[in-house]
Amino acid sequence: MIAKARLETLTDGIFAVAMTLLVLDLRFPADAEIRTDQELLSAIGGLLSGPFIAYLVSFFVIGMRWRTVSRLGGTRAHVGESFVRWSFVHLFFITLMPFSTMAVGRYVDLAPAVWLYAANTILAAAAAYRLVRVSEAEEDTGQASEANLAMAILIAVALASIAISLLSPRLAMWTYVLVFLVPAARRWRTGLAG
Repeated sequence: MIAKARLETLTDGIFAVAMTLLVLDLRFPADAEIRTDQELLSAIGGLLSGPFIAYLVSFFVIGMRWRTVSRLGGTRAHVGESFVRWSFVHLFFITLMPFSTMAVGRYVDLAPAVWLYAANTILAAAAAYRLVRVSEAEEDTGQASEANLAMAILIAVALASIAISLLSPRLAMWTYVLVFLVPAARRWRTGLAG
């Protein structure tokens, strides 16, 4: 058994660092010669159309994942080896998010960059799904249904982004805006159950 508090501290730290590292790729090109207001506005526009979208999406996707895993583990003081193992698998994919975000931010017009980002998203969501299952097996907190819905939506959105990238890689990243429907889907599902 591992102390849950120690794993939570590591998890919070990794999420915080990953979310912070995302912003480091928001910079003007090294060869940019900005001397006028118009050149600066043009450079900012260039960031907004690619790297900033990737940053924005990744920040909120990682935040939603943190929200899901922060609720896991229930009230117990210790967690089992399987929970720890799947936590590490999930955290591994979280640490890759800054790289896949950088790739899609720099190469937003290339479909393989979208595929890399989607693969990272799908693998992290799959690991989170397994982590939820392991957590619920150790202590039923009743959160599996909500977490499974969020992971299913995230995987569906990532798959949709891959399909859209075949037509327009830049447009494909906008499909992640659909992730913001997760709270509405939860409310709708709660309304059906109630």
